[in-house]
Amino acid sequence: MSEAPIQGYFLDTSVMRSLLLSTQVYQQYLEFQLTDKKIYISNYVQMEIIRSYLVNIISFYFVLNLDAINTIGDAFALWSNKFKGSELKAILQVIPQLFNDRQLNFSNPKDKEKALSLLTIYIRRFNLLIRTKFNNTNDSTSCARALVPLNVDFNNPEPGFKRFLLEFRDTKTCRSKCQIDQFILVQYRNDIEQLGAIAFSCDDKVIASGSTDNTIQLWDVATGECFKTLCDRPYENLNITGIKGLTDAEIATLKVLGAVEDGGI
Repeated sequence: MSEAPIQGYFLDTSVMRSLLLSTQVYQQYLEFQLTDKKIYISNYVQMEIIRSYLVNIISFYFVLNLDAINTIGDAFALWSNKFKGSELKAILQVIPQLFNDRQLNFSNPKDKEKALSLLTIYIRRFNLLIRTKFNNTNDSTSCARALVPLNVDFNNPEPGFKRFLLEFRDTKTCRSKCQIDQFILVQYRNDIEQLGAIAFSCDDKVIASGSTDNTIQLWDVATGECFKTLCDRPYENLNITGIKGLTDAEIATLKVLGAVEDGGI
């Protein structure tokens, strides 16, 4: 007997981020809309919040802790000069308000240590929040980066932060543990079994995929959309035996289009 499907809301990164980081009014609105069912997130969504937000907060901690940085304002100025995109947005989204709420003076060197302590508390609480507030789907992709522990001693947080960043940013090791490839192969097995060959265009902007139904589909790499399907076999019975310079993928694609090699298709 198969298990009953899980009933609940499955959040993507944008909704989870809004629940955690938007204005209090909007958070309350979202929570009201989602009260009738359990809320679930996947390991990948959890990892993405850590990557796009929490890692930046920890990195800002190290900027603020530099000997050359005397005040909170100096740290914000350095960060703003270095980053202009998502890294800057991650810091400006919450941290200035966090310091203002505690009435920290951005120009007073004496408030630097208070800000570092406050950041440590915030980072630990946020990490705990994203790991306990939502139900995890326990998906079979086994995202190793989402499972990297953040163990920090409040009195000496720097070593713990460094260990976390080193392990989280070790994408080679994390990807070696990841099972997303296996997950996709199982999830889309029927589609993959129909796929005969894949080849990229010279400018890497188009992918041509050949299928066992004797069609060629052209895909836009940037959008992921199929913009043309070729059903004809323009190279029917064209003998490509001995032609040099063709890759295995190109040979396979030509065969789908009707070409042959000595010894059979």
